[in-house]
Amino acid sequence: MQESGKTEEEIDKTLLWKKARELKTSGYESNVKMIVDKNDELQKSGSFGEVTCGTHNVLIEALGTGEQCGRIRWMGIFITPHQYFYLPKNVKYYLEIENERVDKQINKLEDDLEKLKRDENIQVMMEAILQGEALIPIPLEEEFIVKVKDALGHILSWPRQLVIRCSNMGKVVAKPVKKLATPVKKDATPLKEEI
Repeated sequence: MQESGKTEEEIDKTLLWKKARELKTSGYESNVKMIVDKNDELQKSGSFGEVTCGTHNVLIEALGTGEQCGRIRWMGIFITPHQYFYLPKNVKYYLEIENERVDKQINKLEDDLEKLKRDENIQVMMEAILQGEALIPIPLEEEFIVKVKDALGHILSWPRQLVIRCSNMGKVVAKPVKKLATPVKKDATPLKEEI
């Protein structure tokens, strides 16, 4: 199969059937040759299109035999072709409605995300206060929240340019403090303690 240059998804049952029955001298036996020719003819006619799965495909038509009605290969004993290939109309209808509902939810969430990205303000929650007496840019007057110290634990609208991201917070809050060292005079003699 590597010689054909096709991936696993592109290889169909018909090609596998042909390769399995090909002789080492790259030919076919006479009875197999008739089926291979019929198979090629059906594929060229395009009567089946791209659909090669299910109970009616090119290989089954060329062989002239139907799929066994009692089971589906590789699916187990109790799975019938009708159960596997055909869904009841009410199930199809339910799946279509469910897919539409999920698509609407996804589109709504994507729109909300775009609005948040474009909005001038960000919803923030006050967790730490550096200057409690500072005024809030967008006060919540109905809740009497005007200063930063009153907003602890509340979610507020805050201008985007004034927000410090959590990843940058350590740089702002934990500024290194310079230690003031007192110079030691080498000339000074230590005081003697009297005993």
